[in-house]
Amino acid sequence: MSTAVSADVIAAGIVDLITTKLDLPVAVSPTSRFTELEIDSLILLELSVMLEQRFDVRLDEDVLSEAGSIDAVAGLVAAG
Repeated sequence: MSTAVSADVIAAGIVDLITTKLDLPVAVSPTSRFTELEIDSLILLELSVMLEQRFDVRLDEDVLSEAGSIDAVAGLVAAG
């Protein structure tokens, strides 16, 4: 049995982080692009810290920005 967490589960966790911790005034889904959510570099920095705390994976804000979407970031987190 694998202990790896699927990208779908991680994406749901990221959606939860964004909606509860960052309090964005828009609908958020796993396919949401950061540009659609109007997420800037400061929010990406906050998200980077939250991802490290929750999933024990360090992704800096530049990597998050290049990924561009929640599901892409979830794939990076899943890859570890």
